[in-house]
Amino acid sequence: MACLACVFLCSGIVHAADDEINERCIVSVAVDVSGSMKRTDANRDMPETIKMILDACDENDYFSIVAYNDKIAYYSGLISAGDGEACLSLKNDLDALTYA
Repeated sequence: MACLACVFLCSGIVHAADDEINERCIVSVAVDVSGSMKRTDANRDMPETIKMILDACDENDYFSIVAYNDKIAYYSGLISAGDGEACLSLKNDLDALTYA
């Protein structure tokens, strides 16, 4: 069984002048990249699944990834889902993650 945990934190901000509500979510994904994942995710579905979650985020949202084995193997930092360059870099980093 693949180990992937997501935490979604959402808040709404109301602008009194126009009663507009802007929702913002912070999505953090923790993913197991230990050696056992070579068997449980042999097709490497994990990177594609996380990319789909990132693509589903709104431009006001923020996203981060922590990959771990017996220690933290990768941390993306918190990026804006509206920053296309940062999202592309994150997707490339996902493709480069190895199970070890």
